[in-house]
Amino acid sequence: MLVTIDTDQLVRDAAVLKMDNNFVAEKVCICNALQKQLGGPSEGVTDLYVQVRQQVKEYKKLTMWRD
Repeated sequence: MLVTIDTDQLVRDAAVLKMDNNFVAEKVCICNALQKQLGGPSEGVTDLYVQVRQQVKEYKKLTMWRD
């Protein structure tokens, strides 16, 4: 999946989220802003989480990563 991300809008959205709730980490704000740009969980974001988890499992298996 190829996605174009407007980084200026991403930063603005993350900043607004951070200002709305100062107790939330910046990483969470960036992630939420990114999900907003990608269309939310219903349009592939959940699939990205599943793909990352699967990739981690494959890397661990290939490299015999210690658990």
